Amino acid sequence: MSAPIRAVASAFSIYGEFLGAAPYGAGHINDTYCAEFCQGGTAVRYILQRINDKVFKHPAALMENIQRVTLHIAAKAAAEVDPSRRGLTLILARDGRCWHQDNSGNFWRAYIFIEKARTLQTVDSESQAYEAARAFGRFQHWLADLPAPQPDGYADHMGIHEQKQPGLFHVGIPVPLGVVQAEQLRAIAGLAMEAGADVRLTKQQNAILANVPEARVEGVVETLAEIGFPVDANPLRAAAIACTGEPHCNFSVTETKSRMDGLVQMLEARFGPTIDGLRLHLDGCPHACAHHWVGDLGFQGTTVRDAEGKRHQAYDVFLRGSLDRPAAIARPVFKRVPSEELDAAVSGLVAGWVGARAADETFRSFCDRSTDDELGRLAGREPARTRQKETA
Repeated sequence: MSAPIRAVASAFSIYGEFLGAAPYGAGHINDTYCAEFCQGGTAVRYILQRINDKVFKHPAALMENIQRVTLHIAAKAAAEVDPSRRGLTLILARDGRCWHQDNSGNFWRAYIFIEKARTLQTVDSESQAYEAARAFGRFQHWLADLPAPQPDGYADHMGIHEQKQPGLFHVGIPVPLGVVQAEQLRAIAGLAMEAGADVRLTKQQNAILANVPEARVEGVVETLAEIGFPVDANPLRAAAIACTGEPHCNFSVTETKSRMDGLVQMLEARFGPTIDGLRLHLDGCPHACAHHWVGDLGFQGTTVRDAEGKRHQAYDVFLRGSLDRPAAIARPVFKRVPSEELDAAVSGLVAGWVGARAADETFRSFCDRSTDDELGRLAGREPARTRQKETA
């Protein structure tokens, strides 16, 4: 074990006589070793890690990010007592990079070993949980002003797009509501094998065929349409997300997949391609598996009583949420909208946006510049802030 680690260690700016190395810790992603050196008669330890490039597909970019973070933390901790113990210290490779690639193509990184530190695999006491939370809070606080590149914005990866690799394309597969049959999955897998492509999944519950040779793109698109996934479907088909919901989830109090399907069909029929970019997220309970608080239109399942006291399915309607910059958590502008009245409220809001939007104005931006009362008139409902408290 020591011989190959000695060779790796020699690529980093670590000086002294190599004494030995052994596997370290209980991690299951990267391969971690503790190497010991004699420096001026003192034993000094370092951590060497072989990065798992099956998990981290771009190790060099990963290490550049880690270097940015560790240098920023080091500057923040400079005024602290014993600052070297407040964060990780990267050891540069002898070629000046923050990582090393060996002759077998493996990527390695090196850190100064923090002596008298202990890693806990499980929390055994309240005080341990408190200290972990305090350390994490300090870490987040120090990173609050870290300069970061701005994201390019929302991307659903749907459609046909040329990749950076010459002659290769990726094909985004819209999977309406994230519902797919076993036969369709087998067909996609077979299509990927035939085309020499890779199958990837997106957080929007869609799929991507990546690394499709240009000569195979047309055939791939035709086959996808045949199995029920036309690539040129209305973008709303790829942007509407609903949680598992009834009857498969015990927490859900409303329908989700079927209710969202009704909304999508209604919006498609009325507005067609004019609502490109609209994102709908629907959850059947507050657990928010479908992230209703960051959709253009978010829905959370609830109930409402009729005049006879009988419960019926209803939805809170959330607006002004987004992961785009400026990111924001939506809030419920309309509460307890009965399921049978939801289409009319949503249609009114979307019609107001389509009819009054500025050039390229998103639904979220339209809601931001509209008051609750103005949105209420479009939806035909009284905003939640002015409604009297209801008896659940």
